[in-house]
Amino acid sequence: MKSLNLALIIISGSIMMSRLIKYYPYSNWSLIIIFIFGFLLIFFSVLFFLNDELRKKILLIFTSTILTIFFINPFLSLFTERYNDDIARIKAAKKEKIFFDSRNKLEVIKDLKKNNSNVYPSITQSGAYKKLSDKLSFLPLGGISKSITVHCNEIGEWSIYQSDKYGFNNKKFKFDNTSTKRVLIVGDSFAHGACVPQDQTISGWLNKSIDIQSRSLGMEGNGPLAVYAGIKEYANYLEPTHIVWILFDNDVNDLNNELKNKFLSKYLQQDFSQNLINKQEKIDTIYKNFVEEGLTEKILIKNKTKNFLDKCLSLYYVRKLLGFTKYKYEAKEIKDFSKLKKIIKLIDKYSQQINSKFFIVYVPNYLHFLNENDFKRKLSPVVLNIKNLENELNSTKIKWLNFYQVMLESENHLNFYPFKLKGHFTPQGYKTLAKEIQNFLQ
Repeated sequence: MKSLNLALIIISGSIMMSRLIKYYPYSNWSLIIIFIFGFLLIFFSVLFFLNDELRKKILLIFTSTILTIFFINPFLSLFTERYNDDIARIKAAKKEKIFFDSRNKLEVIKDLKKNNSNVYPSITQSGAYKKLSDKLSFLPLGGISKSITVHCNEIGEWSIYQSDKYGFNNKKFKFDNTSTKRVLIVGDSFAHGACVPQDQTISGWLNKSIDIQSRSLGMEGNGPLAVYAGIKEYANYLEPTHIVWILFDNDVNDLNNELKNKFLSKYLQQDFSQNLINKQEKIDTIYKNFVEEGLTEKILIKNKTKNFLDKCLSLYYVRKLLGFTKYKYEAKEIKDFSKLKKIIKLIDKYSQQINSKFFIVYVPNYLHFLNENDFKRKLSPVVLNIKNLENELNSTKIKWLNFYQVMLESENHLNFYPFKLKGHFTPQGYKTLAKEIQNFLQ
């Protein structure tokens, strides 16, 4: 037992020291981990000097408790994972007698490939960077060009679109210059047009207007710096009269991560460009190889198994049941908007250089419409204080539209979301947003 005690001292001390060295400056979650293993280090150190009999009893109780928790943890997944968003949507659709395609993305792609080999999943720069950062000599900002692209499913049908020549969700990329308003939509998944047909995205609805043409550079996962990068790479070629950024709650947090990205951070240099508009063939090759290597049944099963084992080893399901998660302790009210405002000014300056007017449209997180005491809202680190955001955006002097207020004034703001559940907008929700943008640009 003394050797076990010594091993536990070494393990606790090692984990505590690694956190102290690796994770400075410390987040709330890191401080909690440091405190826990610091306490265990002291506990096992004191235990080491107790008499053998007492030490054996305490260690036996401790190890038995830990082993029991580890044993129970995997089975708790049957309870804690029962109510994820996908399952909730399928149940809601069944209740409303609406067909819901329950195939996963791989199954949809395989079925489509039976008739056309040029089918790929939507790929984001954030997702690719995580897995390919060591292999990339540049960072793509669009997807695979001229391909049938499978994106997501929240309304019951998969959103599947034909990408343009730079991999974005447009029927064609270039404006034809016949409209008085050429509107470029930028941002993350809402600008991308997540989970609705191509003609029912923001750009899709705007293109149905008489005097407006619209194109989108939106990609799921884009934060402010990726938005700015996309504008610098493509907007001068497109020659828009208006640039509209769909700003979302998580953009402030996304920016902190993007500033650590070795490619995106270079865009803060005034004249930096990756010349992506002339690298689409290379982008297609990189992403197609990435898909072929990663999107196989064997790899997906391996990743799913690894994810499950990681959650078992980290006691994820026990912690989730108790509410002891990283998100709960990382959640804090964002008060420093200085980095966001810097990017806003850079986008505005660049827009003026290419004779385009820059506007911001704020779209709120679904969690804003939950009760303030709701468990999910408490755990989210991406819900902004609307009043603070309003003050900060007003201080930039950039014209902006508060779509949160529009939603609040609607008869039922949850009707904007499929089955009134967390996610993106319904086709009608996107239509209302596009209509407000159209009116805003008058």
